[in-house]
Amino acid sequence: MAALRAERNEKEKQLKNLNDFLGSGQKVETVLAAASKAITQFGLLSGEQYDTTNAALQTAVHCAQQKAAELCSQITELNNQMEKVWEDMQQVPYMLRAVLVHDGDASMGHYITYTFNESEQWIKFNDIDVQHVTEQQMLHDSMGGTASGKMAYCLIYTSATALPMMDGISIPEELAKAVRADNERFQEELDAWDPTRIC
Repeated sequence: MAALRAERNEKEKQLKNLNDFLGSGQKVETVLAAASKAITQFGLLSGEQYDTTNAALQTAVHCAQQKAAELCSQITELNNQMEKVWEDMQQVPYMLRAVLVHDGDASMGHYITYTFNESEQWIKFNDIDVQHVTEQQMLHDSMGGTASGKMAYCLIYTSATALPMMDGISIPEELAKAVRADNERFQEELDAWDPTRIC
């Protein structure tokens, strides 16, 4: 979708340049036709120079008209392609599964995560405080605009038609060993942590 939008924007920019020559508000074809008319009206060129220049200007007018029509057609086609992509996207139902919330401002803050579990309950993870919350509480903390400064900055969706996330998934033994080892190292750090050593 982003690539289609970028291509359409580039085509629209080209069309705008053809329809607003150097910011004059005049189409390129109009400027070229006026130049041809001025050469004729004021006798600026004569003979072979006139014929060659006038023919070139008429060709340029025709090319500008063709280019504008081509760009309009391409923009319409790109809009149709984007509409099709959007329609296709709407055919796949998605469910909100997690919301990452920032509580604070740009210079500092705290992060909270809300996840929707397989029991269809929202769970709030706030450091070591983990609790079930209502959907209304999750939405309240995610919407922003409150005095608290909380606002969702990342939404995670999964396909509603997909199987539950962990059903039937087996973790390779090598990965399971690495996770266990990492958890053991983390537990050792927790056991060794001394709060009196904080500066």
